Amino acid sequence: MKRLFLVLLMCLIMATNSYAIDDWKQGTGTDAVVGTQNASDLDTTITNYIQDPLDKLLTHHIWGCILTHTSDDVVTIEVGEVTCSNGAGTIRRMRKNIAATTIDFTGVGVGGIDSGSARVVSTMYDIYAVADANATTFTAIAAEQGNVLVDVTYYRYIGSAYNNSADSIEKFYFIGNSATCKITYDDVYGNAELRVLNAGAAAGFTDVDCSTMVPSTSTLISFSYTCAGGENFYLRVNGSSATNGYYRVENIAGTTDVVDIPTDASQVVEYKGSNSTLYVKGYTFTR
Repeated sequence: MKRLFLVLLMCLIMATNSYAIDDWKQGTGTDAVVGTQNASDLDTTITNYIQDPLDKLLTHHIWGCILTHTSDDVVTIEVGEVTCSNGAGTIRRMRKNIAATTIDFTGVGVGGIDSGSARVVSTMYDIYAVADANATTFTAIAAEQGNVLVDVTYYRYIGSAYNNSADSIEKFYFIGNSATCKITYDDVYGNAELRVLNAGAAAGFTDVDCSTMVPSTSTLISFSYTCAGGENFYLRVNGSSATNGYYRVENIAGTTDVVDIPTDASQVVEYKGSNSTLYVKGYTFTR
């Protein structure tokens, strides 16, 4: 009986490790690693209270990496930092560029168009930062929107560019540094390339598909429009039941203006009216 009591007493006073939740600095502000800690526990401590929390926080990190229209064939990715992942999203590679890098749409592979795609007119291209090389910096690659990348393993979507019917990259301006940014196209009015409705007439709400020059990542489309008047002109969110639409111009002949309409991955909006013309001025997107 005495032996059993002694064993129980020893168990009670024996020093044991107690781990908190899997959170930064144990979720309590306690230092993750201390000098008195058993060396055999360092791997668990570092993984639980430093590595895993940072992985959660930095999974979608991006800053800078602004796209610039350089020429009809070249898009430049400005300096910035980004977290790239494998296709399954289980491995992270963090990269930072202190000098700009480019994508040449006449090339194939990294620095050009992925070999699983091709250069096609009137097509939207997604642009990715690439972290395959054993380096601290990232390279870049482009692919037709919706196509799976085949030339690279670790990548991150950073923006899109439209290759127009003349087989030239449509000129654009990029606004923003973080995960939500905006693209504005240049010289919109009268540009048939960016026109999605030409003197349209519809008594009931009718779809306008903008997916050719607006990527699936867009959450808001900016339209330039002209309205010849004669009746109300309406624009609304795709699938909305609003009778008067999200935006309305009332009987104002020759009206020209810019309006933003929320959208989803389909990049479709609805209009109703007569003799109305719509141009895609730009879009807001997430990356």
